[in-house]
Parts: sequence; C-alpha cells; structure tokens
Amino acid sequence: MQNIRTNNKVTFGLRLPNSGPFATAETVLAASEEADTLGYDILWLHDHISWTDDMRNHFAAGSLEAWIDQKPNFYESLTTASFIGSRTTRATVGISGLVVSLRDPRVLARQILTIYALCEGKLTYAIGIGGVENDFDVLEIPWKERGRIADEHLQALDAMFKEETLSSFHGDRVNFDNAGFFPKPKGIKRWVVGGSKAALRRVSNFGDGWLVAHETPQEFSSHMDFLTSLLDQKGRSIDDCVCGPEIFTAVEDSYEEAYRIVAPALGDRLGAVEESINTSAFGTSEQVSGKLQAYIDAGATHIEFKIIALNFNHYMRTVRRIANEVIPTLKG
Repeated sequence: MQNIRTNNKVTFGLRLPNSGPFATAETVLAASEEADTLGYDILWLHDHISWTDDMRNHFAAGSLEAWIDQKPNFYESLTTASFIGSRTTRATVGISGLVVSLRDPRVLARQILTIYALCEGKLTYAIGIGGVENDFDVLEIPWKERGRIADEHLQALDAMFKEETLSSFHGDRVNFDNAGFFPKPKGIKRWVVGGSKAALRRVSNFGDGWLVAHETPQEFSSHMDFLTSLLDQKGRSIDDCVCGPEIFTAVEDSYEEAYRIVAPALGDRLGAVEESINTSAFGTSEQVSGKLQAYIDAGATHIEFKIIALNFNHYMRTVRRIANEVIPTLKG
C-alpha cells in the first residue's frame, strides 16, 4: 500500500461515510483506518442532529444510485470523532461543519477538550452556522437567529479555552461565572466553513482555517483575496490560515465513465449537473489532478475529497486511487 508523499505544504482530507448509503460502524472504521495508513492528513466527518429519508441526497460519501432501502443512518460527529481518534495512529479527525448554534457551548467545550486530550491532539473542528432547518426545529432553536447564536457560542468557547484557571462569560443566551473547564485544549485548530462574507469574517475573527464547498477555482481565488484583506485588517496573515475546497470527486479510467457515475448525484444534490461540474473533480487521475492543481494555484493549502461511488468497495478503490495516483502529482 503506497503512502502519500508530498514535498509541499498542501494537506489532504477525506470525508468519511458517517452518513449516507455506506454508513455503518464497520465502514466508518474500515475507511478511517485505511485512509490513516495511506497518509491522508485529516479524516472529516459532517454534523447534523436529525436525519430523515428525504435528506438521502445530502450524503457524506456515496451516490444517488447507491441508495436502495437503507435506513438514514447518521453517526453523530463528536462521538464518532472520539471513536476514530482512538483507533488511528497519525491522521487528525476533523468535523466539518460542526454546528455550534445547535449545542450548549458549555457542554460542547467539555466534549471538545475531552476528545482532544484523549486522542492526543488529533482533533480539528470546522464550525458552521447550520444549513438544515429541521435540525433547529427539532432542538427548538430559532433558525433565523442561528448566525448570531453561533457568534455568541464561539465567544463563549474562547472564554472557556483560555488559560485562566476559571472561566466567565456573559452574553444574550449564555452566562456563567467561575466555571472550570479542564484540561485546556492547547493548540487545537478551529476552522470555519462557508463561502459567504459572514463566514469569511468568522474566519478572520475565530478561525485558523477555512473550508468551502461548491466553488470554482476562480470563485475560490476571489474569496481568498477577500479573506486576505480581512485578515490584514486583524493584523493576521493568510499564510497562517489553512484554506481549501471540499470537492466531490470520482476517479475512473475515462472521463465518460466518471461522468456516468457523478451526473445523477450532482444533478440531484446540487440542482444543475453542468454547473456543478465546474465545482467538482472527476475523470481520469490526470484530469482530477489538473482540476485540483487549479485550486492549489489559487492558494489552497488543503483539499477535502468527498467521493461519489456506487458502493463501499468502489468508495475504497477511489480512496486508494486518489492516494496513489492523484495526490503525488500535485505541487504546492
């Protein structure tokens, strides 16, 4: 099994099947252990609370045709991160995007610092404000206030993660004094997910990294320019911020074969096949490498692969092809 070898600063992540047609305890573990051996840097999970049959096209890994009559399994992100982090040896476990507005930040802080300590620092969390209204309805949290709630919860997390012996915070929804949150998660990395101006401002205020989905290399480059200016205003450098796209990917022996696999999923998931082609990377390994290189040339220092596959064996075959045929050709 060939390991990823790069002599640049670009890192590579894999979206694990913690939801979708391949979501079982066995597949999540098998994918994470082999991806760890292959050299992927971050093993990404995604985060929701309520998951129903009508969300089956919102898969972490899979394809539209892979759905038959499975239950809409969804393995909760923080619990799964703890499980994976205890079994892998080198890769960091990432959560993208962790919906901070859905959780009491005091409980969330306790979960994050516990996983980070027990998994020896192998945890990165990329926060989002939430994109599925049903999650908020189930937890009785106002959907239209999720951005403001997220910002307050991030400020509360910062207060709890500081080095002071005891923590205090006072906001509109969260208030506490002299609270103890230990062990402190020294060095933990927090990213932000999203391509809106509000998301990019959160990166400048709260983030060590930035992930974005469904953007062309040109759109990604434009947002990199905007983020660079925001960080400059904060006295920060874009060089200290990990930035990259989440990319739907399929690697086959021909472009036509890959297109047949991705077209139904992209059309149902994103609404327009031809437009979504511009924000995906599929085809032969050379074609996929060329598309990904365009993001790296635009400033990406991380690539997250979201694999479209017909079954779990196909998913794992693609995981190996990306590691052995795509990543070694990319240049930072």
